[in-house]
Parts: sequence; C-alpha cells; structure tokens
Amino acid sequence: MSISPDLRFHIAELDTHDEAMKQLNKVFGIKNEIRDHQLENELLMLDPNNFSSTEYFLSNFKALRLLLEGVKVKKEDGSLIYSILTKLGPT
Repeated sequence: MSISPDLRFHIAELDTHDEAMKQLNKVFGIKNEIRDHQLENELLMLDPNNFSSTEYFLSNFKALRLLLEGVKVKKEDGSLIYSILTKLGPT
C-alpha cells in the first residue's frame, strides 16, 4: 500500500500494520462523515429553478443520490420522491 507523503504523519509513530489501519480508518471515517453531510445538504438544497430543464434537475438529483450510496448513505425512495415533488411545485 502506498501512502501519500502528505498523509504519512498520521501513522509515522505507529509500529504495527493494525495500528496504522485503525488510525487511517479513523481519519478517513471522519472525512467520509463530513462528505456524507455535504452531499445530503447539496441534495436538500437542489432547486429546479437553478437548472435549464426538469430533466437536468432530476439528473443532478440522481447523481447526488448515487454519490451518497457510494459513501454508504441509503436514502428511502419515498422520502426522495416526496422531496422532488415538493420542489417541482404545481406546474
């Protein structure tokens, strides 16, 4: 496994592989949690009025949903559909 010089300071003082892996999981687990919140916030803040078409809005919505699944955040279909419908409005 190769580790970037910018990240080596996280494990420089550790003696075993297990200690290093625990430390790296701890560091990147925090970053993933932050990323989760960023993606969820982006999903909630999507506004169809900011896109040239409804299709483009839905495409971005789906892309954010897939990114959330990539960081192990599963959103229920019902809540996502409700969110889309409330944002689209009556027209």
